[in-house]
Parts: sequence; C-alpha cells; structure tokens
Amino acid sequence: MTSKLTKIPLMIGTATVLIAGCGKLPESNDKAFFPERDDRHALLMAERQAEIGAAKDGTLYAFHFDGDELNSLGRQKLGRIDRGTSPAADLTIYVDIDIDDDATDARKASVAAYLDTLGVPVDRIAMNDGPNPRTHSVAKTLKAEAAGDLGPAGNDTGGIGGATGGGETPQKGGPL
Repeated sequence: MTSKLTKIPLMIGTATVLIAGCGKLPESNDKAFFPERDDRHALLMAERQAEIGAAKDGTLYAFHFDGDELNSLGRQKLGRIDRGTSPAADLTIYVDIDIDDDATDARKASVAAYLDTLGVPVDRIAMNDGPNPRTHSVAKTLKAEAAGDLGPAGNDTGGIGGATGGGETPQKGGPL
C-alpha cells in the first residue's frame, strides 16, 4: 500500500513535466553583459599592438601581392604600418621579394600608389629591398639600438664586439 502512495505523486509529477514540456528556455543575458562592439578595450589594445608591430617590422613579402598588385593582406599591413608610425617619422617599407623578379618595380609602384591613397606624402616614404635588418638581430644589437649605439646600416658600433664581428661571445648566464 505504501508503494502505491509513493507511486501516485511520482506519476503525477512525471505527467505534469510531460504535459508542460521543457518549453523554450529564457534567452541568456550574455549579450547585455558582453555587447558585441568594436570599441572594447581588449580589441583596441590588440589592434594598437598589431599596428606598432607592423610598423617595427615594415616588411612586405610575396604573399602580400597578387601578381604585381597589393592584395587585401598587403593593404591591411600597409594601413597598420601607417597607423603604427608616428606622423613625424618616415614610413620605412621593406619589400622582401626576389629582386630579379620582373614584377618588383610594379609591386613597389603599387605600394607607393596605395600609400598615396592613405594620404602619406611621397617624401615620408623610404622603400628598401630585402628584409628589415632590425627584425633579424640578437638582443645585444637591440640593446645597442635602444642606447643609440647603432650606425647608419644598423650595425652595432658600441659595446663588446658589435654585430659586425670581433669581441667576446656572451656566455650562458652572462651579460648580453
């Protein structure tokens, strides 16, 4: 008899759930709490870091071009280089593609034309062949650069044995 009395409320509860169903769950308030906006601080910070990084690197590769024209990736990088460079400083662009390629001059012209559409004056543009030598350096050279001891070609002119050779080799755990 006790088992019938416990089964009846259980059956009534199950029937109620089945009849009512789960229904539609209420919408989450995530959108109100985390609105989709492009001006969130994390996105702004990440974009600013990308701009500064692009300006420090300043190198365009073959994959930034479709034929002899800049593609969308190349335009995006040039835009970031422009925004990451101080308005008073020159825009130094390195075009690291095969110099013997027939499209090299056309690609450089495409870069100059796009920078013109961004409003960058021609006298602010310095275009070089090959990779940026400052992106392939050791910490010691970067330290010399920060101290202002780099010569015009980016060679370490001060400190112990510069990037041009000579001097001591830093030992593990020793000073740079």
